Amino acid sequence: MGAGFVHYCVFCGAHRPAESETMLEPSCAECGCAMRACGAEEYPRIAAGLRDQREPVRARLDGAGPLALMVCVPFLMPLLGVEVRDVIFLVPLVFLVLGAATASAASRRRGEPATAWRAYALSAVVAAGAVGVATLLAVAGASTTPAYHLGGVASVAMTAGLLAHIWPRLRRAQAERVLDAVQLLLVVAAATIYFVVAPGLASGHRILTLLVAIGLLGFLLAGVLTACGRRAQDRRVARWLWAMASAALLAHALIAAEAVHGLAGVPAPEIASVLLALQGWLLAKAAAVERPLPQRGDEDPDERTEWRWWTARIGLPTVQVVAFPLLVAWAFAVDGPGTWPIAWFGATFVACVVAAFARQAYLVVDHRRAVVEERRQRRRAQRRNTELEALTGLATTMTQTLEEAPIVEQALTVLHTAARATSSALHVAEDDRRRLRAAAGNWQSEQVWADGLAGGGEVERTVRGRRQVTRIALAARGSHIGWVTLVRPQEDPLTDRELELLRLLVDQMAIAVQNARDYREKLEQAVRDPLTGVYNRRYFFEALEKEVQRSRRYGSQAALVLVDADDFKRVNDTRGHSVGDDVLRGIAQIAAGLLRPADSLARIGGEEFALLLPETSRMDALAVAERLRAAVARAEIVPGLQMTVSAGVGACPQDAPTREDLVRRTDAALYWAKRNGKDMCALVDDRTDGALELEPAPARLDERVLSAAEAFAARVADGAPVPDALADLRRALQL
Repeated sequence: MGAGFVHYCVFCGAHRPAESETMLEPSCAECGCAMRACGAEEYPRIAAGLRDQREPVRARLDGAGPLALMVCVPFLMPLLGVEVRDVIFLVPLVFLVLGAATASAASRRRGEPATAWRAYALSAVVAAGAVGVATLLAVAGASTTPAYHLGGVASVAMTAGLLAHIWPRLRRAQAERVLDAVQLLLVVAAATIYFVVAPGLASGHRILTLLVAIGLLGFLLAGVLTACGRRAQDRRVARWLWAMASAALLAHALIAAEAVHGLAGVPAPEIASVLLALQGWLLAKAAAVERPLPQRGDEDPDERTEWRWWTARIGLPTVQVVAFPLLVAWAFAVDGPGTWPIAWFGATFVACVVAAFARQAYLVVDHRRAVVEERRQRRRAQRRNTELEALTGLATTMTQTLEEAPIVEQALTVLHTAARATSSALHVAEDDRRRLRAAAGNWQSEQVWADGLAGGGEVERTVRGRRQVTRIALAARGSHIGWVTLVRPQEDPLTDRELELLRLLVDQMAIAVQNARDYREKLEQAVRDPLTGVYNRRYFFEALEKEVQRSRRYGSQAALVLVDADDFKRVNDTRGHSVGDDVLRGIAQIAAGLLRPADSLARIGGEEFALLLPETSRMDALAVAERLRAAVARAEIVPGLQMTVSAGVGACPQDAPTREDLVRRTDAALYWAKRNGKDMCALVDDRTDGALELEPAPARLDERVLSAAEAFAARVADGAPVPDALADLRRALQL
């Protein structure tokens, strides 16, 4: 690492620049922890995070000094004239103070149950006070029973702390673990109640017996707390607390047993003193266990190692089975043979058996619940996969093509799969009727159940013939397209969520179909004449070029016919442009009715049309042109108006080898026909080629006068002011 890096400690916050590159992380000079490295520009952000998360480093209590003092004091007591037995209770004082200090520190640590650790600290403080009182009473030669009673308050505080510790964890505990703990705890509880609690109540030592009962309750709570731990860290802390509660229970039981049974030869105070010291040390150990800050998802699963499995399945049941006969034998040895020990321990054994069966029953029920949940999750995952597959398939369909037919077929297949339908169909609306465009499944046999649906709303559902029929309207951008009909068994009803998904898919399908239609419409607009609906000039000449190239390559024939409406300008001048538009549309309609599907018709000029006739000779093309001319002459395109057309006919390759030459010569033939009388058809030949080089003949005066008069009459008939019509007439007659 170079000068651009910084070493920092995540515990105390100390940092220093990296002096040289090193493979090992340096140690912190303040706390001794390994330091981490980061970039110098990144350190301010990391330091801010450390200030938010770092806890103040507290020095741990060092027990070496108190331990040395505890070892030396018993040897110094005789020099001071004090008996060791009188100050034996000073031994656990150091450990209780140590436990109280560490528990108090744990109560201020983030992530810890603060109330519980305060109660543990209070328990250690009260126990230390009880030790001090017992020491003073022993030195004074008085009875130490009041000190035992004060120690009972410490047990109450410890039990309250265990209850506060276990309560938030009990709801999240695994039931089989709790039942395992209950089975083991019942053995200890049965023995304690029989050998200590019951005799204590019978002999009148109620306070000492009550303290034993409180200690037993704390022992039971600590055992259940151990079983409730979900994290390994929590279970370690709970085991230390359980050991602490066990030491407290043994101390109270030993004092009570001495008071009730005498226990000659047993140094009960000394043993109780050692147990109190052990209790303080265990509390300090539990509080000092390292515990990281809680993180989301920190709960680890129950890791069932082999030895744990053998312990839970073999060890504990064996201990329970062997323990009850031994306890009965012990009871017989203490109280003599009788029915009371057999009844008591037999009832406890039955309770353990019931707990064992309850555990197995819970596991069976939990396993069944897990299996059902797993199947439900699998079905849900399968449905999600089907839905995702449907959405992916529909998206692929929408992006692959802009043709309506494949979009309809593939999208209906996607809907059929997503709906788990037995049959499905798509009907489109055409001229107030429904027309079947695509079908899937058993539609031919099941369509009878869907025929009665009106299809008036967005969604229509009904049940017929043990089949559920659902019809969803297909619409996009305000345009109604049609309906999608889905049929599935009545035993598998369509849920609201599935219906929402299907409506989403149908909407996407409608958008895809509408996009295809819009594309087709735009494409048609690009190659069609907007007035007549036939092909436009650009498309026609591209098609003509292809036919010329094909004729040149394969030796086929192609004919070109150019058609022009005669005297069309007079129609616009006398009748108006709207009538002229009707004339053009009428001519285009007549021409379209005379052509084959392979032929092409286009409007290439104002009143000029072109016909492309593939695989057609000159004479056949002339026959087509004559039929068109005769049809237009016979038809009354506009009421009161008779129209005629002229046509020029040329063929490739006979008349011209290229497109340009063919168009030029055919146009010359058309012009020749118009100059020589109109209402006629002319073939391309040498006679017609020179028509374009001649100047047009000037119109005669009588023709101009007649045209001007007809225009004047038409304007007056249309309601135009007479002065304006006369002005136009004068301008038209000016030579």
